[in-house]
Amino acid sequence: VALTGGEPEAAAVPQRVDRFVSTYVLDLLSERDMYAVLDSAERALDPERGLLLLAGITWGWRDSARTALTTLLWEAVYRVRPQTVPADS
Repeated sequence: VALTGGEPEAAAVPQRVDRFVSTYVLDLLSERDMYAVLDSAERALDPERGLLLLAGITWGWRDSARTALTTLLWEAVYRVRPQTVPADS
């Protein structure tokens, strides 16, 4: 586990790793930075045993009304006060 300053470049790891976990982070990055992080993860993961775990916000209206309402609220907050929910850095 390595704590970073949050910059996408910090995802570059000098050696192979067996896990890369990103929870609710890619949602906050610009598309360019998101792809940079995913490219870094691909390079860092061990090709034999490396596992990638990603979690993010998505519309879940089919499976859960609660998820749909949470996502709707999150988007409403972003529209009113985007600095509260940064989408692009």
